[in-house]
Amino acid sequence: MVAKEGVWLTALWMGAALRVSAGLYVGLLASGWAALLPQILAGTWFDANVVVQLYGSQLIYLLLTRLLVAYREQAGRLCLETLALHELAHTDPLTHLANRRSSRNAIKAEPERHPAAEPVSLLLLDLDRFKAINDTHGHEVGGRVLVHVAELLHSHSRKGDQVGRWGGEEFVLLLPNTLLREAQELVERLQGILNANLLEGRYPVSASFGVATAFPEDTADSLVSRADRAMYRSKQAGGNRVVVATAG
Repeated sequence: MVAKEGVWLTALWMGAALRVSAGLYVGLLASGWAALLPQILAGTWFDANVVVQLYGSQLIYLLLTRLLVAYREQAGRLCLETLALHELAHTDPLTHLANRRSSRNAIKAEPERHPAAEPVSLLLLDLDRFKAINDTHGHEVGGRVLVHVAELLHSHSRKGDQVGRWGGEEFVLLLPNTLLREAQELVERLQGILNANLLEGRYPVSASFGVATAFPEDTADSLVSRADRAMYRSKQAGGNRVVVATAG
């Protein structure tokens, strides 16, 4: 989104810069000839070479300025294209949350961002009966459900929490500096928010939640695996509930 807006603004600025450059030179020509016209009409002598040199040097100056502007424009375009590619690689195109790759990288990087003594918790959730929503109401409604859930998770998460789409109808929340009890309370609050916010007032939304807190011996994969197993137990129990992961 940001990259697209940046490309549009750059293109607009490029056109404006070109028009300003051309306008300046035309203005210089007009003002110069306006100053010389009385002398020409009066037959007063003036040095044409000096005039040619003056306007020639001004033209060269404007051309060099335009080349510099063009170089900066190209550098700006390349920067925006790089940002757009980064966004495509790390952002889910439907929900605009972090995608699975970006979320996994954040989980792996968490030990480097915080001291080992600080607790880290992880939430995985899977929307209940999502296939039935697609089959009954169509994939368009299913897509709106995913966007709806993404917006709720994003707007009700805390500053510093990282929300992502794990894939399909699964979402992930990385909760830095959060003990297991705090994580469980947060997840239960999110569960209530999903239950209370029907999509468009007609489509109920619930999810199966699995939450785990990292042990010192945990890797990113083992932490994800424990949260995933807890989420699966929640789904097996009928969904719309929070299950806390055990050790191992």
